[in-house]
Amino acid sequence: MKTQVQHTNKDYITIDQLNKKRSYRRTVVRLTRKWEARNLKKNNELIGINFLLLDEKENTIQGSVHHSLIEKFGAHLCEGSLIEICNFNVQDCNKNYKVSDHKFQMILTERTTIASADQNLCKISLEKFRFRNHEDLAKLKDMTQHLYVEWKSQQQYGQNKQN
Repeated sequence: MKTQVQHTNKDYITIDQLNKKRSYRRTVVRLTRKWEARNLKKNNELIGINFLLLDEKENTIQGSVHHSLIEKFGAHLCEGSLIEICNFNVQDCNKNYKVSDHKFQMILTERTTIASADQNLCKISLEKFRFRNHEDLAKLKDMTQHLYVEWKSQQQYGQNKQN
């Protein structure tokens, strides 16, 4: 069962305000994507869940939860849901696997709490798209800095190529 957030004020921080020095954190975000992290070298072993979060200023950050905490958080990590996350850790983003421009990633811990947020608390889009032209995407080939591809950019490129 999901807990409904009782807060109605904006006493939360946005993703751009995150730093490694703050001990208490409360943020309200939309979970836009979620996927399993697996170790292909160890028989496809589940090592955790990764997700992408979006805030009201259209900032994104990657999040992660260790496999031992999936049972605790799994029901709260639903794509499209507006959630309040409290007491999480922030650490430097993995440079080899980066799905957000943010320099940090959010790590859920035993102390972390997640609850459904009131849809009227803040306005957060359901999606965020980043547009790139084909030349910019071609420059990223074989680089590990950006592993994502914007669907719309590919679609536009496909249409332009056909014309």
